[in-house]
Amino acid sequence: MEALELLQRYVTGERDFTRVELAEVNLCSANLIDIDLSGAILSGAKRAWS
Repeated sequence: MEALELLQRYVTGERDFTRVELAEVNLCSANLIDIDLSGAILSGAKRAWS
C-alpha cells in the first residue's frame, strides 16, 4: 500500500491496517493516532517510531 492511500483511508476513519504491506513507505510526518498496524510489513519504512 502506498502512503497516500493509507492516509486517505485514515482520514475517512479507517484505523485497522493489520497485515498491510507498507515496506519502503515514508510515514515520518504522519500523526496516526489509534492506528492498528498489527502484523503489518514495515521493513524499510521510514517512520517516527522504532
